[in-house]
Amino acid sequence: MTSLIQFNISPRPSNTLVFGTLTITHNSQVIFTSPATSGLAKYQYNQASSIKGKGLIPQGVWDVSNLPYYSNVPGISGLFFHITPDPHPITGRSQFGIHADSNYKTSPGSSGCIVVLPVHFSKFVRAMKTIPLKSVPLNVNYV
Repeated sequence: MTSLIQFNISPRPSNTLVFGTLTITHNSQVIFTSPATSGLAKYQYNQASSIKGKGLIPQGVWDVSNLPYYSNVPGISGLFFHITPDPHPITGRSQFGIHADSNYKTSPGSSGCIVVLPVHFSKFVRAMKTIPLKSVPLNVNYV
């Protein structure tokens, strides 16, 4: 049984939010795909991945816990799938996760987490429930 979460994004300086694609593959079948983003507008270029609270998640190989917990932190306000290692060994940034962008109407983006629009997040949660693993590998690729 093989499972993989893939987040592909093309980092670049922009005054508007840059979106990439979040995909879950399980047993060689795509079971979820959706637009997703990480970081805040103006902080989605390669070097910004080291800027705490603003830059996008650093590229590389991670793990996503398949045991989400509820967080009432503004911007999350719902289920949070924790990403490890925590902290990141190179940048020292911490507390990354995958969650719905609960404030996308007023302040879209994230502090570095991978966020999905709320309309797609329930499908993400359902897809994760089909994977009988405690954690799922995540590849973050700058394309």
